[in-house]
Amino acid sequence: MAEPEALTTLNVREQWQAAFPHLQPAYDQLAADEVFSENGIPGLYFLVEMLFAHYIELLLRLPMSHGRDAALHAAFTFVDRLLTSPDDSVIGLGQIGIIEGREPWWFQRAFPFGSPIFNKHARRVGDLGWEAATKALSILPVPPVDYHDLFGIRECIVQLLHAEGVTLAHLPDPSDRTSRA
Repeated sequence: MAEPEALTTLNVREQWQAAFPHLQPAYDQLAADEVFSENGIPGLYFLVEMLFAHYIELLLRLPMSHGRDAALHAAFTFVDRLLTSPDDSVIGLGQIGIIEGREPWWFQRAFPFGSPIFNKHARRVGDLGWEAATKALSILPVPPVDYHDLFGIRECIVQLLHAEGVTLAHLPDPSDRTSRA
């Protein structure tokens, strides 16, 4: 199998779409939004922070399952591609959009999927979340949802994992700040 093409600011969008075709409806909604896109092309940070990072977080909130774990492996493989890009701007997308500012529970649930590359960057830019997660002696609680799913990521995940019985009821409701996975 050939090595995937190195990510650059010129090809991140198309490479992301190829890696996550099940998220195309969410991508299309983002591309149609005039605030987050220009001429139908989403800004890179909006793509990574508003779609990809939320997708990862929603998956991390779900209980372990074959489909969920496969989706997380694919997501963190793409994160590694961001973090190993020859383009510093793309590395910044991965560090700022995916890693920076995450809470300890997020890192703790991401550990099984993160590679040594991810771990190196998480130690460097993960703030106190990484440190607290690595020092925790027990499973950390998952806090209430603190964002609103503007682009239908939850519906895309339900379509992806419907064979495992995942429904919208299994995913945190972004309009209910007290819901928990």
